Amino acid sequence: MAEFVEAFFPALLSGVYFAGAIAASIHILIHKRHTRAAIGWLGLVWLSPLLGALFYLFFGVNRLHRKAVILRHGPEALDNREHQVCATTVEDDPRVAHLVDFVPIMDSLTSNPLLDGNAVRMLEGGDDAYLAMLKAIEEAEQSILMVSYIFDRGRVA
Repeated sequence: MAEFVEAFFPALLSGVYFAGAIAASIHILIHKRHTRAAIGWLGLVWLSPLLGALFYLFFGVNRLHRKAVILRHGPEALDNREHQVCATTVEDDPRVAHLVDFVPIMDSLTSNPLLDGNAVRMLEGGDDAYLAMLKAIEEAEQSILMVSYIFDRGRVA
């Protein structure tokens, strides 16, 4: 038995290292939103055999978000978040029938359900955007999320 362990220990240790590094890397690539943090964790995982994956397991997995949700809304908030039901499901809505194939992909990438009720409106120019932004701020009940994209490289962009 000792000879078997002695003969295969390096291969076994290498297998454990690569399995841990690959699993941690996949988790990093899926869950880390900040590029610099993801690159740092990937470097640690791959350049520190065994310890890098363990460090990521203990310190890199974001447990703070779950704790913040529990502290703010109570322990039942995590359960309720997964059971939200929208009035129309994506599968039943003819406006987005062409997106039905993306639902399983989105479910695997995010922990948030796909809900209807969001709207995107194109605004032409800064005046329209500024007025819409002020109106949204005045009518907000809880929070405001604004996203802006610049698709052209010109004098301003």
